[in-house]
Amino acid sequence: MNSAAPSFPRVSVVMLTYNHAEFIRQALDSVLMQQVDFSYEVIIGEDCSTDQTRHIVEEYARRYPAIVKPIYHPTNGGMGRNLQACLAAARGEYLAPLEGDDYWTDPHKLRKQVDLLAARPEYSMCFHEVQVIREAPYEVRGTTCNDDVYTFEQLLASERTVPMTSSLLLRNHLVSWPEWLFAAPTMDYPLVILQGEQGRLIRVAEVMSVYRLHAGGIWSAADPALNRRRYIEMYEQLAAHYAATPRGATVRQALYKHCLNIADSLIQQGTPQLAPHFIRRALAYGPGFRATNLKSLVGVTGRWLQASLPTRFSTSSTLQAA
Repeated sequence: MNSAAPSFPRVSVVMLTYNHAEFIRQALDSVLMQQVDFSYEVIIGEDCSTDQTRHIVEEYARRYPAIVKPIYHPTNGGMGRNLQACLAAARGEYLAPLEGDDYWTDPHKLRKQVDLLAARPEYSMCFHEVQVIREAPYEVRGTTCNDDVYTFEQLLASERTVPMTSSLLLRNHLVSWPEWLFAAPTMDYPLVILQGEQGRLIRVAEVMSVYRLHAGGIWSAADPALNRRRYIEMYEQLAAHYAATPRGATVRQALYKHCLNIADSLIQQGTPQLAPHFIRRALAYGPGFRATNLKSLVGVTGRWLQASLPTRFSTSSTLQAA
């Protein structure tokens, strides 16, 4: 651990925390164990927790005043306001996000990622593999599985969110973050997409952090139906952001594809009554009726009609009412 804190640290670790008393020590310790030959800071936004999280953050700020830089919000303003404040305070050349309920496992994580980006200026960010652990009942899900390099277009088209938050290292100050980002239903992936406009994303093929699934997780503990809608709302905001740019058609194409994929998945899962909402979203925000788009639309709609056939009289108005 490097205890020095010059005016401009090499890395700003951005940590958001709210009611993470059970986890926050492990998260902070995993940062403070980093073995580096450069300076770093921890910008930690404590969003007026109702448990002991703030007391723990205060303890670490007293013990490591040159490194731990807390932002104490007087009221709970939500993740958006918290992230905006932390990004504004981050002074480092690089940003390393880490949520307060996750943790890093490799003491050389920051050094490896900084060395990679310093040597490869064509990349705007990098990520690594992550182990997913469910807390109760305890279960190790294994690591994420991704390609080695992603372009902006590949990030958009991927059927899964490519990098997990705890794995990222981004070049700071490449992007002027838009206001809508901080009101988005999920912010980490739009942040990656916006950064991906500035350069490609490269993977470090090592497991260096843990993503924790637990009952208090904002995403992992939420209703899957809510998460599906959040996911599409995020893409709709990206579509609006890029609407007047040359990338607009690419984003609309990705949104169209993701809407139909969700609809098709719901049909296959035996809940076809939930699919029309996403078929309508595809029609509303899609990129136009090219042959390939028509083929996918006809295929999904046909499977929805077939799955709904036994109850077609009771559900015939579902598509219009969704």
